[in-house]
Amino acid sequence: MRTRALLAAMALAAALPAAADDAFRVIVHPSNAAEGIAVRDLSQLFLEKRDDAVAAFVRAHAGAVGYVSAGADPPGVKTLKLQE
Repeated sequence: MRTRALLAAMALAAALPAAADDAFRVIVHPSNAAEGIAVRDLSQLFLEKRDDAVAAFVRAHAGAVGYVSAGADPPGVKTLKLQE
């Protein structure tokens, strides 16, 4: 279940730049009073939590591959160079 939640968060974070195209929907509990959220704020909410979660997942699973924010430098993982 935790893996599914992590994958869902990663997918959402990957889709955030496409928010202007309405490529996804942001859902909340019906009791939440918010009517909307800025893409910048949503991105920040997920990226802060996602970086730590992705790094922990990659550290714990030898075959795992993940991605984090450009400024993140989590310990215990190796950064790959992107190739064209």
